[in-house]
Amino acid sequence: MHCGHEDAVSLDRRSTCYRRTLWVLGLMVVIHLALPVLLAHTGHIAVPAMAMSIIGGVLIYGTIISFTLFFQEEQDF
Repeated sequence: MHCGHEDAVSLDRRSTCYRRTLWVLGLMVVIHLALPVLLAHTGHIAVPAMAMSIIGGVLIYGTIISFTLFFQEEQDF
């Protein structure tokens, strides 16, 4: 996926690449939460396995978000 050139337009936080990235990330999070529920509902996995999968995903996403926020550099303008 090409994200554009390094100019003032592509550096805008609302650029196409930024929107695509947020869309794919949101899709991954929703699928990660919905797939275990669907599999438990159809009987392919047990309910405790569903719970462990969701809890593990929340821990991983929480770690990534907290790491990103903790080590985020301040930009000087």
